[in-house]
Amino acid sequence: MIAPFFTIAATPLPSWRPFIDPIPLPGATWWLTLIPLALLISVVYKAVRVRNMDRYAPKVLVMAGQIIVAMLLLAFGVHALVMWIVPALGG
Repeated sequence: MIAPFFTIAATPLPSWRPFIDPIPLPGATWWLTLIPLALLISVVYKAVRVRNMDRYAPKVLVMAGQIIVAMLLLAFGVHALVMWIVPALGG
């Protein structure tokens, strides 16, 4: 008997590719990655834009808070649009 061309035992397990595959987080905790993302974006942006480093940390925290609040408001707005407004337009 000839061995099949593709066998399950011969295939290696797929590896995690950071820019192609999402992070395998359990449940609905993936949105918590918004917090370090907003913090790192604001750290880099304020490091380039701020002229005086005296109030660097508070400015970073304020900007990170603004990013998080804006993203939450956008998420709730899109949710309301998709779940309530669009079905109401359909009749």
